[in-house]
Amino acid sequence: MNSFKLKYLFLIAFIFGCKQDSLKSSLLDNLNQGDTLTLYAQFADCGEFGGHIEKVEITKKENTFWKAFYKDTVSCETDPNQNRKKTIGLSEQLTSRDRININTYIAKFKKAITREQNSISVSANLFQIVTKDSTIQYIDWAKTWNEFKIIQNQTFE
Repeated sequence: MNSFKLKYLFLIAFIFGCKQDSLKSSLLDNLNQGDTLTLYAQFADCGEFGGHIEKVEITKKENTFWKAFYKDTVSCETDPNQNRKKTIGLSEQLTSRDRININTYIAKFKKAITREQNSISVSANLFQIVTKDSTIQYIDWAKTWNEFKIIQNQTFE
């Protein structure tokens, strides 16, 4: 293993080592009243300038979990971070099947952020899991991570 790869692996372990504990499979069960777990995605529709955003938000209210899905649109002819328009906004109670699917997504996400990727593009899709305590992100340079679409379809069919 060359020196660069060793330094890279050390850096990854350092950055994510202390945060990995906050991404347990039972992360959903650890939400306190009023807390929100967000599964976030920003797609590179406009190349290196970004693109539309999609979010699945899980909130715990009165000992019940609620799910919400948000999606916006952007215009790549102008600044994609300007003039965002929300196109979808759904909210309903989380089912036990949804909880299993979300915990599976979190487990797959944890595995994905530990894999080394080579940059083959100047643009990438960005995925995050956000809680009030931490944000963990996965940058998909190869644009092959399809798990966000899967969880979105499973949770909001």
